[in-house]
Amino acid sequence: MHEKNILGMPKQLAHPPYDTGKVKIGLAYQRRQEPDASQDSNRLQTALLDSKQLQDERTERLFLRCLYVIALVGLFIVIATR
Repeated sequence: MHEKNILGMPKQLAHPPYDTGKVKIGLAYQRRQEPDASQDSNRLQTALLDSKQLQDERTERLFLRCLYVIALVGLFIVIATR
């Protein structure tokens, strides 16, 4: 007996091949393989593509570093002038 889906229709095969009687459609079908991407390859791809988001993140980090250095220099000046 064929199982039925929610609508009462017979369930279709989850994946190929589909047999029409004369032709088997999708007989050589293989599911898409996800490439194994390492962290280095992802970082390299991002650097090469240089997306707007990455550029914004770099700008934000640079701004925070500059702010940190300015705060340290100010602290040293306050301590040195005592």
